[in-house]
Amino acid sequence: MPQEISIRPEGSYTVSKEIVEAILSLNALAEILREKRMRAGAISFDKVEVKFLLDENNNPLGVYTKESKEANKLIEEFMLLANRKVAEYASKLQKHSSTVFTMSPMRKNSYRCRESSLALVTA
Repeated sequence: MPQEISIRPEGSYTVSKEIVEAILSLNALAEILREKRMRAGAISFDKVEVKFLLDENNNPLGVYTKESKEANKLIEEFMLLANRKVAEYASKLQKHSSTVFTMSPMRKNSYRCRESSLALVTA
């Protein structure tokens, strides 16, 4: 896996050639989608994040930066595509009302969404 795409140190795990090819194809498609969004006037939020290194008492020990890698951008692009498609589908169902999607707050460090976390609100 090319280092500019991987979010893990090289050699920390291996995957089959088919998986690598699929991810590289998805990444190429994500780049095309991103370019198309940018040409259409999308705002780029691609930025360097400032993070703080804290001790066990939450006292600052240092500062470091975190940049989005291609893996992060790939996931983000397909999340945007999914959101757009859900909005298009919902707008067809609710032709004469406005639609708002909301995510209820998730527990800290939780990567699971409950079924009730996604709400469709129509006016």
